[in-house]
Formats: sequence, structure tokens, C-alpha cells
Amino acid sequence: MTVFKTTLYLSMSLMLLACDNWRGEVKEGGPCDYLTFETIASVTSITEDGVVLIDDTEEYYAELYIFTEIPKLKDTYELTVKRITKGSCTPMHVNTAKKVTQKK
Repeated sequence: MTVFKTTLYLSMSLMLLACDNWRGEVKEGGPCDYLTFETIASVTSITEDGVVLIDDTEEYYAELYIFTEIPKLKDTYELTVKRITKGSCTPMHVNTAKKVTQKK
């Protein structure tokens, strides 16, 4: 009986491990493709770790380390953004933020 239980346990464990998506969860990582674009956006809020910016249509989150100086509310930046087009990696990255004096 012990051999049977051990075999059953191992079989069930292997089955669960072999199943790529057994809970229906979205897995992150793997091969992903991104579209890179630029936009002009203004700072709407600042947190301890990052900055929220908005352009005419969308909101962006950028980590503080990409800024050359600490942003202020309503400052305007030219952002270089990567948006996912294929895969299940991080949906969007703000890669660079260059301060502009006036909106284009």
C-alpha cells in the first residue's frame, strides 16, 4: 500500500508540474515584442518610487531613476515608451524622460 501511495503521489505531482497553466493564471516572462514610441506627458503625481504622467490619451508610470532631476507637478517630459504587442511580459515601460520647456 505504501508503494501505491508513493507512486500515486509522484504521478499526481508530475502531472501538475507538467501542466503549463493548470490554474488559468497569466504567466509573465518568455518571449515578448514591444512597440517603441515617444509622447509628451505632464506630471500629475509623485510617489516615493515614481512619477505618474499623462498625455492627451493615456496615463504612464515612470520610476524615479530615469529622471535627471526630481520632477515637479505639472512638469512636462518627452517620454520614450515601450508597449507590449506580443507575449505576457510587463505591458508598458517608460524608458526615458527628457524635460521639455513647453508642450509640442
